[in-house]
Amino acid sequence: MDLDSQEEAVQQFHMKDTINHVAGTKPVEPVMTSRRRPTQQDRGWAWMVVFASFMNLFITFGQLYIYGILHTEFVDVFEQGEAVTSWIGSIRLCMAFGAGIFTGGLLHLYGCRNVSILGGLLSALGLAASFAASDVYFLYVSYGLLPGIGSGLIYQSSVVAIQHHFKHRQALATGIAMSGGGVGAFVLSPFTKWLLDLYTWRGSLLILAGMLLQTVSFSALFRPVDDGVSRKDQSNTRLQNGSRYTSLRLKCEEFLNSIKGMCNFTIFKDGLFLYLMMFYSVFSIGLCIPLTYIPRQAVFIGISKQNAAMLVAILGICNTCGRTAVGVLTHVTKLSPIPLLGVASFSCGITALINPWCTGYAIQSALAGLFGFSFGMGIVGITLTQRHLLGVHVFAQSFGILAAASGVTQMVTIYFAGWVADLTGNYDIAFMIAGSCSLLAAASLGCIPLLQKYRKGKKLHDAQEDDNLNDATELELAVSHLSLVVP
Repeated sequence: MDLDSQEEAVQQFHMKDTINHVAGTKPVEPVMTSRRRPTQQDRGWAWMVVFASFMNLFITFGQLYIYGILHTEFVDVFEQGEAVTSWIGSIRLCMAFGAGIFTGGLLHLYGCRNVSILGGLLSALGLAASFAASDVYFLYVSYGLLPGIGSGLIYQSSVVAIQHHFKHRQALATGIAMSGGGVGAFVLSPFTKWLLDLYTWRGSLLILAGMLLQTVSFSALFRPVDDGVSRKDQSNTRLQNGSRYTSLRLKCEEFLNSIKGMCNFTIFKDGLFLYLMMFYSVFSIGLCIPLTYIPRQAVFIGISKQNAAMLVAILGICNTCGRTAVGVLTHVTKLSPIPLLGVASFSCGITALINPWCTGYAIQSALAGLFGFSFGMGIVGITLTQRHLLGVHVFAQSFGILAAASGVTQMVTIYFAGWVADLTGNYDIAFMIAGSCSLLAAASLGCIPLLQKYRKGKKLHDAQEDDNLNDATELELAVSHLSLVVP
């Protein structure tokens, strides 16, 4: 319906309203129609959003977790050394998390569905182009940059979509959806090894690109949350109030609002946010080294490539159990996610520290399972802790910034670990650094009560200053009024 037709409909309604008023009858409210169907929180289509998020993370993060298997293949094929080859995976991991710094503005402007679809197309295009790679530098872009940005768009869209569709069962829904990455690692690890044996790395990447293209279909299930008033309804309401807004002007307003949201740095004044950024960066060091190099470390200590790939599968399925366990515990027991995050960080640190002294396949399998379970608890725990401490109103922006900080940290850390491996011939020192960082992150959680107390006191102080300012303003107005009245 064009603007002229809408104006005629509004004028006819007002004429009917006048006739009803004269006749003494009750006016009938206009029926607002919308093409967007209402979506209720915590039920109905919200669980389809959980399914779509699960499948998106199954594909994107499942492929991220299995890079260690491909890394071994890339080192043997291109013979560029551990450090140079490690940039392939580190760039992809950095972009997957670092893309969050601008994804928040895109989500505000275009919504979770469109942004996630764009991410799926970018990821599939980049990985398909890797089929023609002749050196590791080509893979920096085709395997690292493009799929990394695409994975970041899909990841944040999936997480934010769940936050919008759930209120009371948010922890449970988040745990279920984020377990998709662990299930993906469990399934794709032996599948990728089978593809490498059958089609070599070129054919394997082409098939994995086809899998990434399926995220477009799942992302289409991200139906926007509707509070009962769509943009079309809002336009009709504005017309009834005598205001005329063209679609171009509405888009300009949305674009400006998104830019303002992306350039809003007031969140950096929050001490809790700065602490979470520090915690996430340090904890990321403890996570990315074992996650990337467990298969390579296993090969160094004499375990076959086939069994090394199974270590990733074990890590993946235990990762799923850990993610789901945190969601269920926090939902059923109403337990704060902070203690669970501390347990996860401590457990990740212990498993990484003792890894260099465990050389048998059985003990390596047990360590991979324990690390995977703790890693899953930690990832969901960070998301829930962020919402618990900062609130949902700044979730999208804070989530993007924290993810970006983590991505940059992981990119540098993965390269550094590869450089150390070139010098020493193994990843023993890298694993010990990872364990120490995880333990340090766990110990730092004791600072949260102090930061909360400081934050509360600062809010009370700011409120008192506002009250004093208001009193002073009222006094000045009273004096001015007296000066006008008294001769």
